[in-house]
Amino acid sequence: MSTPQLLAARRQLKGRLLLTAPAMLVLLVFLLAPLAIMFLVSILQSGDYGGVVWGQYSLDAYINFLYERDLDDSWVFNTDYLQIFQRSLLLSLLTTAGCLLIGFPTALYLALQSERKRNLLLFLVTVPFWTNLLVRVYAWILLLRNGCLVDSGLGLIGLGDGALGILYTNTAVMIGLLYSFLPFMVLPIYEEAETGVYYNTSVLVDADRAFIEALWNLPADSLPRQAGSGTVGMFEQMAAGQIKACWIICTNPLVSLPDSRRIEKALQKASTFIASPQPLHFDKLNAQEERES
Repeated sequence: MSTPQLLAARRQLKGRLLLTAPAMLVLLVFLLAPLAIMFLVSILQSGDYGGVVWGQYSLDAYINFLYERDLDDSWVFNTDYLQIFQRSLLLSLLTTAGCLLIGFPTALYLALQSERKRNLLLFLVTVPFWTNLLVRVYAWILLLRNGCLVDSGLGLIGLGDGALGILYTNTAVMIGLLYSFLPFMVLPIYEEAETGVYYNTSVLVDADRAFIEALWNLPADSLPRQAGSGTVGMFEQMAAGQIKACWIICTNPLVSLPDSRRIEKALQKASTFIASPQPLHFDKLNAQEERES
């Protein structure tokens, strides 16, 4: 790489570091610092009447995870914390599996709907975020306790006897966890599914290549059957006149790639290029910023 390219790359790296510095500072102050304080307190000696004794260090807090002191002050193996850890791990795995089983088909269904229906369904998915999580979870206590709404409803259809009895059980915990985390599973999968249905195409796949050729009214076998050499190689071929058109999505090559002058010259030689600030469906190209020379 030549000296001008190295200088341009260094300037871009410096700019990125400056842009990410505020976020890194926030993470350092509000995430890493509290964790460091917690770790420091965990290795301090416990006080006789609560709290800790500053300046006196001990690993008793970690030893107590597996052992406890007997009446004769000897250490005895204790499985209480292991059982709690095992229960938490099992609930987390079941929650993840349940969210995936429910969230994946839901997200795929959302991605395949029309824009108007999709927006309505997305609105319904995000409505719970309008209310504090603590309030929403507490509402489930009112719904699941004996004699309340769910219990009474099951009794009306002959599926309950007025004593549901699931509150404060693992079943109730699973319901609360699924309700709380399901939107966080649906939304990322929906984002990938909504763009992937249209944009995860490859010239190496005959069906994808034929789809793009039909979409753009290109003659059959107009697209190459082999993959390119990457983004930098694409702009080099564009500057040499081998590539006449390109579609740039969600990035600015003048900023993200080194040697912006070379990229600018390549774009100037292109007969057509389309710049999309975000992935959109192919039928929305009329809303894109397009320049033809």
